[in-house]
Amino acid sequence: MSDPRRDKILETLATDPDEDVRARVAWNTSTPVQVLTQLATDPIGEVRAGVADNTSTPVQVLTQLATDPNEYVRGRVAWNTSTPASVLTQLATDPNEYVRGRVAWNTSTPASVLTQLATDPDEDVRMGVADNTSTPVQVLTQLATDPDEYVRAGVAGNPSTPVQVLTQLATDPKKDVRAGVAGNTSTPVQVLTRLATDSAEGVRALVAGNPSTPASVLTQLATDSAEGVRARVAGNPSTPASVLTQLATDPDEHVRGCVAGNTSTPASVLIQLATDPDEGVREGVAENPSTPASVLTQLATYPEEYVRGCVARNTSAPLDLLEVLSRDFEKDVRQAVASNKGHPGDAAVLEQTSTLVQEVDPVGGTPKQRRVIPLELPGQR
Repeated sequence: MSDPRRDKILETLATDPDEDVRARVAWNTSTPVQVLTQLATDPIGEVRAGVADNTSTPVQVLTQLATDPNEYVRGRVAWNTSTPASVLTQLATDPNEYVRGRVAWNTSTPASVLTQLATDPDEDVRMGVADNTSTPVQVLTQLATDPDEYVRAGVAGNPSTPVQVLTQLATDPKKDVRAGVAGNTSTPVQVLTRLATDSAEGVRALVAGNPSTPASVLTQLATDSAEGVRARVAGNPSTPASVLTQLATDPDEHVRGCVAGNTSTPASVLIQLATDPDEGVREGVAENPSTPASVLTQLATYPEEYVRGCVARNTSAPLDLLEVLSRDFEKDVRQAVASNKGHPGDAAVLEQTSTLVQEVDPVGGTPKQRRVIPLELPGQR
């Protein structure tokens, strides 16, 4: 719904002498149509590119910008999912490969145009077609044998790629191609199981992070010698609770941090990790919406600003705890409370009413700021 006050502000900013300000207005999807139309003729290419990229821009303006002399502007029109098929078809023959590449990546591009771009001489353009979920199956099958490994990798990672093609690409000599298959949620279980023993750590790591990977394979990968693989298992929401409990004592702090941030981690494990010696692990617990309120209350008193900030951002944090943090000494913590989506409106009011108390520094008598923490925290009243 249009807000007259907001529209007036954007209209004023659209004439700001600073081109960066005008560009921000151009990219804003809330900008009124008449303002976008005005900015489409701005002398600065970056501003026109913002209009070209904006999904709220009218079709007639996008059509006009499709012939802009700046290839970056035309490329943003080609990338815009609101651009009409007729304009995308026109831009698919643009002499600039960047523009054609943006058409290739656009999920609104007609199948006939994607078929045409699949034979483009530029590999980046073909890569866009290979990665596009709107690309027809027969075209993906064709690109699976492309001489460029990154084009094949795009096909390998595309969830629209047929199972038989994924099975074929799982044996590709290039690890980046096999990695695409390993991370694809459409890959069959038997292929994921085979890739779990791949010689390349990156391939195994993508299997470990794939939510389609069966529990038996995740259990196997939880003991992988590479901490990057174990960390992916630790962060996978499909990992069994027993495996997450095991990884919570992993010697690598990154692995434990991934367990701490996993919403599938049992409450008993989160309680344990709340006292982990590594600050990053404690931050993971503080930001995890599955963390019990009692633990969040405990973490809200920690000296580390980032830990308190994570609690302040946690959508499961009780409102009375957010009230405490809205008076935190650190501005970033108070702003985190204001941006919390768990209590729409209330958190913003808390941030607006938060104040910093000043006390006199005993040395020199200069004012200093201190963090305000009430004597009674939630649950202690």
